[in-house]
Amino acid sequence: MKKCALFLIAAMAIAMPVTAQLVTVGTGTTKNTIYSEPAPYGNYWWGSRHQFIIQAAELTALGVGAGANLNSIGFDVFAVNGQALVNFEIKAGLTTTPNLSLGWIAGTTQVLAPIPSYAATAGWNTHVLSAPIVWDGTSNVVIETCFNNSSYTLNCVFNQTIGAFTASRWYRNDAVGICLNAATTGMSTTRPNMQLGFAGAALPPEYQVNQGASSLDFNGLQNTAFALNTAQVCAGGPVTANIGTNVPGNGWDIALSFLPVLPASAGGITLPGGQVFNLNFAGGLIWLNGGPAPLFMPIPGSFPITFTAPGAPFPLAAQQLVFDPSNPIGVALSQAAAMNVVAAATMPLTLTDDSSVNIAFGGTPLCGPATLSLYGTAYTNVNVVSNGRLMFGPANLTWTPTVAATLIDAPSFGVWADFNPGAGGSMSISSLLVGGIRVDWTAVPYFGGGALNTFGLQLDVSGQAQVDGLAGMGVGAGGQWVGISGGNATTATDLGPVVYTPASIVPVAGPATPAPMVYAMGLQGGVTTGLTSISYIPNAGGNYDWVSN
Repeated sequence: MKKCALFLIAAMAIAMPVTAQLVTVGTGTTKNTIYSEPAPYGNYWWGSRHQFIIQAAELTALGVGAGANLNSIGFDVFAVNGQALVNFEIKAGLTTTPNLSLGWIAGTTQVLAPIPSYAATAGWNTHVLSAPIVWDGTSNVVIETCFNNSSYTLNCVFNQTIGAFTASRWYRNDAVGICLNAATTGMSTTRPNMQLGFAGAALPPEYQVNQGASSLDFNGLQNTAFALNTAQVCAGGPVTANIGTNVPGNGWDIALSFLPVLPASAGGITLPGGQVFNLNFAGGLIWLNGGPAPLFMPIPGSFPITFTAPGAPFPLAAQQLVFDPSNPIGVALSQAAAMNVVAAATMPLTLTDDSSVNIAFGGTPLCGPATLSLYGTAYTNVNVVSNGRLMFGPANLTWTPTVAATLIDAPSFGVWADFNPGAGGSMSISSLLVGGIRVDWTAVPYFGGGALNTFGLQLDVSGQAQVDGLAGMGVGAGGQWVGISGGNATTATDLGPVVYTPASIVPVAGPATPAPMVYAMGLQGGVTTGLTSISYIPNAGGNYDWVSN
C-alpha cells in the first residue's frame, strides 16, 4: 500500500495550457464616497485623470505568465452617480517603478480610444482594448484613465482594496485640459478593484486546491492555485484541522511534513490530471493513520480535529489523500495545508492619510497578552491612528492637534501631528518580548511632503508607555501634541504643558490623580528637539511620572 501511494504521488503529468484568463486584482469592499477619490468615473469635478499601478507579483500570484496580452480592463461600480463621461479614455504601459508615490509614470500609450460619451453601469464595467499590451512577466503595469466634462455631478462609488503601497494617483479640477495636466491632487494606497482580461501565456497551477472528495485546512485557511496561505497560530493556542470529503467510506490518510510546502515549479509533483502534491519528501513523511507508512482506513465523512499548538515555534504541513474512483488516478488530493506556530510576530499596517486601524490583543500575529492597561483600565484592543497616537476607544482622525480635543477624546498617548503614511514610508505593529505591543512609523512624511519621520510607540504589561526614536522626527510647519491623556475615561483636565527636559535619569513626578494629562504642544518636531525617548511610568496616584532621554 505504501509503494502504491508513493507511486501515485510521484507520477508526473504534462500541465494543461490555459489560453485565456480573466483575473480579478483586488477583492476588498472599501468604498470611496460620492465626493472622494480614487474614482475613475468620478464626476464631482468636471474631469479627472487617474493612474493605478499593479505590481508584477500580483499578476504572477494570479497565474498570469510572461507574454500574456492584456486585452480588457474592468472596474467594479458599487453605485452609479452623475452623468455620462465625455471622451473617457485609457492608457497603459509597463514600468519598473514600484509605486506612484514619487509622481506620474510617463510612457503610457493609448489602449482605448476616447469614447465620446460613456455611461457607467452597476457591477463590472469592462473596456475591450483597441491596442493590447504584452506583459513581460517582470514589469509592473500602470493603467491611466481620464475624461473631461464641462460640468459636474457626483462620483460613482467603487469597490476598492487597501494595499501596502501607493497604488493610485489622481488630478481633478473644474477646467479643460485635464488629461494633459501633470498636477496632482492626491494619492492613496487604496485602488479600485479591477478585472483584467489576458490572452495566452497562463501559468500552470503551483498549488493543489481543496476539492469535494478531499479537503483539509487549518483554522479555515484556503490556498489558491497560485498562492499558499499559511495559518499563523500562537504557541500553546487552539488549532482546528477541518477534514472534508463527499465520498465517506473510502480509504484515506494524511501525510505530514515539517518542511516548507513546495510549489509545482520548485519541487512539487504534478500528477496525471493536474493535481499537485506539494509536500516536501526531503525530510521524510509521517502519516496520520499509519505513522511511518500510510494506512488507508475508511474515512467517516467530514469532521474537525481540534488540538493545542506546541508551546514553541513549530512548522507543519499536511496533505490529505482519499481514494476516489471518479478521479483519473483514483486518488483525490486536498490542498497542502500549512501551519506556522509563532511566539510573536510583526504585522505591516496599511494606513492612509487621516485613518486608523483597530488591533485586537492576544491573537495572531501578535500573540501577546490578551489585555493591556492605560490609566488603570484594561483594554482588549487599540486604535492605531495614522496621525501618531494609540487610542483606547473611538479614533479621532482630525489632523490638527489641540489640547481641547485631547481632553474629551478616548484615552491616548503619542505624538499627534499631521502624518501621511499614504504618501510614503511604512507602518508596522509588533510584540514586545516583555509582553506588550509596539507601533513603528518609518520614513513617513507630514501631509504635503517635507520632512520624513521615524519613531515608535509602545505599551507593555506593566502599563508603562513609551515614545522613542524621536531623533528621527523632522520639523514641519504644523502643530504637534506630545503626551499621554486619560481623556473622557478620566474626565481629563489641563494643568498646562510640561517641558520634557532631556537626559533626565530621575523620573519627574506626575499628577497624583488620574485626571490631569501630561503633555507639551508646539511645532511639528520641535517639541522633542534633543530627545530620543519619553517614558510614562504609572504612579501610585493613578497617573504617570515621566522620564526623557
